[in-house]
Amino acid sequence: MQRALWVVAGLALATGCNKDGETATPGDADALTADADADDSVGDDDDDSLDDGGDGGSTVEEEAYLTMSLFEETVNANLQDVVDCYGTAKAANDALGDKLIANFHIDGEGKVTEISAEKGSSIDDAAMMDCVRDRASGWGFLPPPDHEATTMVFPFQFGG
Repeated sequence: MQRALWVVAGLALATGCNKDGETATPGDADALTADADADDSVGDDDDDSLDDGGDGGSTVEEEAYLTMSLFEETVNANLQDVVDCYGTAKAANDALGDKLIANFHIDGEGKVTEISAEKGSSIDDAAMMDCVRDRASGWGFLPPPDHEATTMVFPFQFGG
């Protein structure tokens, strides 16, 4: 097993060191770079989007989209808004439950258009849902993939 690892590591190092087996001493590095830039100029299959932003090629920037992890990160960063809404609703209704499984309906531009309680929630308070929707509309979600409206779920547990 150890020998196989050394062989794989050796192959990785051997293939990743220099383009087309070219070598250069530190003094020849500029010449090698110029040769590599000339090789990459026309008809290459290299992906210039992986460039480091230097003079060697153009950088293609991909549009970012809403993912579940980005959605959760944004909700977690704004939990105090939801806690405030819960506090207001609880003050008006002492019998208010403590569990909200919230469906966030997000339009193609990333704006929250509606919040609803999913089955299993002990909170289904219209005023609280309106409050959370109003706060969430300013959270700045990225647009969903293909700019198609989506629904994402987030569970909240209140009480203490």
